[in-house]
Amino acid sequence: MLRAYTVFNGSQIDGIPDYVAPDVKAAPWRRPEAADIILTNSKAIIRIGGDRAFYSPSLDFIQLPDPASFESPYAFSSTALHEASHWSGHKSRLDRDLTGRFGSAAYAQEELRAELASVFLGKILDLPCDIPNHADYLASWIIKLKEDKREIFRAASDAQRIADYLLAFHPDYADHSNADLGSDATDTALAA
Repeated sequence: MLRAYTVFNGSQIDGIPDYVAPDVKAAPWRRPEAADIILTNSKAIIRIGGDRAFYSPSLDFIQLPDPASFESPYAFSSTALHEASHWSGHKSRLDRDLTGRFGSAAYAQEELRAELASVFLGKILDLPCDIPNHADYLASWIIKLKEDKREIFRAASDAQRIADYLLAFHPDYADHSNADLGSDATDTALAA
């Protein structure tokens, strides 16, 4: 379903109170350790080493470079959650098609879903998301999106399922309904 919203900056509206961001006590899943909690509770097999991050569907493990090789702990967490987004597609989990080879349309579709899920997760967990850094995938996404105008909606829907699936591994988040947080993250991330 496509919805249109009129959005105003708070500075354009008279009489509304200043925005006060929730602190850790108000939203305990919003802290740097949240990604580690999610990954640990997911029981995903995570191997550290090498010079690239990837998920191996055939062997069902996530490979990540040493955390010290990342710009920051946040960058490591964002990358780990991106790969966990792929991990969620295994047939025993959310059962997405992970057979696409690098450069194929199926690969681009899965990357788009994982990137959107990373944005949604980053919004909820207050992790930075550096989409411009992923320019390698942009050309293949654009081709697919031009071919099928509805693909972005399917991708966003799948990405929300991925984010909800992974967030359920965090006990503080799992205590809250997906409607309260997940859809807000999707709306905010897609508006950005």
